[in-house]
Amino acid sequence: MKKVFFFWFVFMNFLPMISASDDGLYVERIHIDGESRLEIGLHDTWSFVRGGEGVRYDINGYGRRGDHYVFYGSILSEKAGERVYDGYVLIVDTSGVIVLEEQLDLGFHEEVVRLFSIDGRFVAQCRQTDDATHAMVYTEHFLIYEDDTLLTTTSIEGRVLRAEQQGSMLFISTERNGPFEFMLDIDGKTHHEAVYGVDDSAVYLEEVTLYLLKTVYINGIRYQSGAHQINYPGHYILEGSDDELTFTVEPVIHGIEDDRVTYEEVLIEVSSGHVFLNHQPMLSGKPVSKPGYYILTIQGVNGYEKTLDFTIEALIEGIDDNAFYSYAPTLIFSGDGYLNNQRIASGYQVDENGEHTFKISGENGYEIEKTFTVFEDETDGLSKFVTLEIGLVVSALFIGGIALLGILKKRQ
Repeated sequence: MKKVFFFWFVFMNFLPMISASDDGLYVERIHIDGESRLEIGLHDTWSFVRGGEGVRYDINGYGRRGDHYVFYGSILSEKAGERVYDGYVLIVDTSGVIVLEEQLDLGFHEEVVRLFSIDGRFVAQCRQTDDATHAMVYTEHFLIYEDDTLLTTTSIEGRVLRAEQQGSMLFISTERNGPFEFMLDIDGKTHHEAVYGVDDSAVYLEEVTLYLLKTVYINGIRYQSGAHQINYPGHYILEGSDDELTFTVEPVIHGIEDDRVTYEEVLIEVSSGHVFLNHQPMLSGKPVSKPGYYILTIQGVNGYEKTLDFTIEALIEGIDDNAFYSYAPTLIFSGDGYLNNQRIASGYQVDENGEHTFKISGENGYEIEKTFTVFEDETDGLSKFVTLEIGLVVSALFIGGIALLGILKKRQ
């Protein structure tokens, strides 16, 4: 009678069914006595069998990448009459189809011992062991995959006792204690610099991640070995490495630019820092609509300060400067409006005849003024115009007649 083994994993509660494939591999989640277990293959161990020859896969761990499942560990086989292990990485999709299978035959014994996911790529740590000289010799291989394709392999002599992911790096050491010895990036390059990720006198937008292999001090604050993200605006001084480094972190500002002039409401968003608008504290994400002159100030660490000037112009509809109207115009405007020094609201209809002064005052000394004239009706306006013109003509004729009379008297 065939045996069925149950492979325990706390997070397997989230593993959906993976259907059987033709070569005998099947994975499914089942519940026994209220507990969720993973059933794989036909062996009563942390392993499964696939293929016609019954190749056994020992499982060291499991991972999830999107809709793919990644198993890793070692494969037991025979070479020259000896039982040896090869490392493997096996990627299976949700339909049970094997997307990728890497069998690693690099020496006497290999096994994939850990799996890391870094910036959309995953890194498999494969440990190679050779004992031909009756002394264990270790080589660690780090295989970097993207989109189920092997990109590169980095090999390290000696046994890695600590490998820790921080940020976009693997911090690695062959010692159990003490600082990490070097770092491995997602392109397979090793870094032995005490400080990596920041350049002297550089300016970074929003944030910068520092990778440290030793303890340093930044603006007098102690930072231990590891990855550290600095995302607050300011001027920074790093001490404790071979050379002193200075760098600056700038905030990200959305919604406004320096010297901008607009008639529309602006929504100002600042990534971090102490934010002031016209010298008053302001919360990021606050809309600003009142006409005026504005100064946006962001303050940060170590005396950092950034300022942006912008203007919101008043929107005025319904009248033009120095215009005449034979009807009652309606004033549509933004800001604080005053008609003949009396406060009014937008939508006010001017039905009083005569000359009017409309003024809008805004923030920080902003002011705009327009003058216009309203007549009672079109006839009244026309009669006044005709009267004025006739008066000018009569005056001209009168003055001309006097002048002509004077000339005639001189000639006599």
